[in-house]
Amino acid sequence: MAKFFIPDYYTDDLLKVDWLQLRERGISHVFLDVDNTLEEHGAKKAGRRTKEVCRSLEEAGLSFAILSNAKRERAEEFCAPYNLPYVGQAAKPLTYQVKRYLNTHKLSPREVLLAGDQIFTDLWCGRFLGAPVLLVEPLGGKEKGFLRFKRYLEKILCIFGQNPAKAETAPRI
Repeated sequence: MAKFFIPDYYTDDLLKVDWLQLRERGISHVFLDVDNTLEEHGAKKAGRRTKEVCRSLEEAGLSFAILSNAKRERAEEFCAPYNLPYVGQAAKPLTYQVKRYLNTHKLSPREVLLAGDQIFTDLWCGRFLGAPVLLVEPLGGKEKGFLRFKRYLEKILCIFGQNPAKAETAPRI
């Protein structure tokens, strides 16, 4: 059961990840969450951080796409400045949108990595899919309602020994 709450990798910052080492471990594609992973929660457009992360992925020879539960319009607006590929309204932790993308791009779950900041959406989506997961320390920003409640539940998991930081630290540059 612990594996369901502990990611394969953990990092406090996507900008510190050595993507080339993950490629050497069989990863060829990365799904990136938006809120509190690439940019602070609620960011309307991709900024400098997103551009730097995407550049480092490309330099490592990895393909990527934004995977967001936000409405398609918001995901499209976020990705527009850099013409980033995206899946909006992904419905994480459900996997049907991700599987559709994988089929279209001829990828298997074993060769993709899901990078996100939430246990109950990003981590569980990866687990249901059978793909490795990189859990990212949340960047911050104003979180509301149900998201604040989920963060509270994540803290309770940590109290009972299910701390995501127990995962292998993502390879660092």
